[in-house]
Amino acid sequence: MRNKVIAGIVLVASILLVGKSISPYKMYSFVKNGNELASQEKFGEGREEYEKALNVKESLGVRRNILKSFYDEKKYDEVIKLPVDENFLKGNSYVYLGNTTPEKSMEFYKQALEEYKLAMKKSDDINIKKNYELTLKKLEDLQNQQQNQQNQDNQNQQDKNKNKDNQQNSSQNQQDKNQQSENQENKSDNSQNQSQEQQNNQEQNDKQNSENQEQNQNSQSQSSQNEENENQQYEKSNSNEFSNENSSQEQQPQELSPEEIRQEEVRAILKRLEGNEKQSFKNNERVMDINNNNPSNRW
Repeated sequence: MRNKVIAGIVLVASILLVGKSISPYKMYSFVKNGNELASQEKFGEGREEYEKALNVKESLGVRRNILKSFYDEKKYDEVIKLPVDENFLKGNSYVYLGNTTPEKSMEFYKQALEEYKLAMKKSDDINIKKNYELTLKKLEDLQNQQQNQQNQDNQNQQDKNKNKDNQQNSSQNQQDKNQQSENQENKSDNSQNQSQEQQNNQEQNDKQNSENQEQNQNSQSQSSQNEENENQQYEKSNSNEFSNENSSQEQQPQELSPEEIRQEEVRAILKRLEGNEKQSFKNNERVMDINNNNPSNRW
């Protein structure tokens, strides 16, 4: 019985030893097959073999092989996703992505520079430094290009605004000219209207003056006629007066002295002069026209 127990223990130990020796062999076989397929550019099949090897045992080297297969297949977006510290290949992948994606070039170039910095800390490979310098030059050129483009856009915007302002000023100037022309036309029309109105007023004034002059002439003629009639009447009255005086004198039985006769004659002359003065005053009232500016009618 004891011998059987010992035999069983030996059998289990032998199986474990054989299993441990088989696992490295199987993993080696999967990795070898993956490398052969990758060299034949059968990258997908090669990665399947690498995954089988990882199922046997986790290995950083196998994962680096998977990253390199993506890199060789130019699937750079997959390279940058893998959690493997293969910084040089990742830096190159960011550069390739920046070259083919203009809208994100600056972002990818900056990421590439960070990966190259990490790679240079681990290795003195001159190629890493060269790629870093080339990528830095690409980034600076891109920044200068964007700055120039921004300046050009700003200049274009300024020119556009300037042209817009010029067009607005031109339009405003044209409106001002039109307004000035309209004002001049209105002014000309107003001047013509004023001239016509002045002419009409002048004609009306001339007509009124002519009528006033004619009326004055008629008034003067009438006044002259009235004066003549009054003078005739006055002379007739004086004649009658003298006749009455003579008649009175003839009727008087007594004779007047020479002094009394002379006094009577003076009184008759004064009375006649007074009558003439009153008549002249009345005549001047008739011929005077207060609405006429003719100074010849003033007294």
